[in-house]
Amino acid sequence: MARFVNAWAREGVVFTRGTTESINLVAASWAGPTCGAGYGGSDGDGPSLEHRPLQILCQEKGATLRMVEITEDGRIDLSDFGRALESKPKIVAFPYVSNSLGR
Repeated sequence: MARFVNAWAREGVVFTRGTTESINLVAASWAGPTCGAGYGGSDGDGPSLEHRPLQILCQEKGATLRMVEITEDGRIDLSDFGRALESKPKIVAFPYVSNSLGR
């Protein structure tokens, strides 16, 4: 698996039970020490459609979370996503299936 995802080593690959557990792990171990107040300007530390752990982390650290717009048919607005990436966010998170949209 490490070779498949081009990880630095086998120890760099972590398996979890699901997305919520994974994003909680990232928020607690990497994003917590990395993100902070003022990073990313008005565009935020990272665009996200829905990840409550990152929202809580931003509240605790004083970081900003930039939500990416979605189209009327529930797709990520790629123009807005491109604008969000211009600020070089530290983390980008989006679901394969949205709990918010139910699809």
